Amino acid sequence: MAIDPELRTRTRSRDMNIRRQCAEAIGDTVRAGSEFFDRARHLPWLAGAMPAELEGNDPGLTRTIIGRLERALRAERQRGKAGHWTYDMNRHIALMQALKVERYRLKTAVRTGRSRETGKLKDRN
Repeated sequence: MAIDPELRTRTRSRDMNIRRQCAEAIGDTVRAGSEFFDRARHLPWLAGAMPAELEGNDPGLTRTIIGRLERALRAERQRGKAGHWTYDMNRHIALMQALKVERYRLKTAVRTGRSRETGKLKDRN
């Protein structure tokens, strides 16, 4: 039995529309939640960050935290794709929010002239 090509095209179009709408909704959720991100409260739970790691503005530590968040997000995505019972959509979204904020934090620290090694401002003389 052959499937009608027109029906196949309509179905693909509808599926792509649904995917686009879902991606937009999740993107809006990540953007909105990023405004309420509290580094000291959320990073110990999401990235296993210690209090000493959260106090400074060292770009090296921020890169370490970003790496941990990326690995945790990758693992959460794998659990979701596999349909594993431990998958948590709220954690998935929280990881995406934290990663967005930490990447922005790193970008602004580098843009303002902080040294990669020390996290202190570079001499501009």
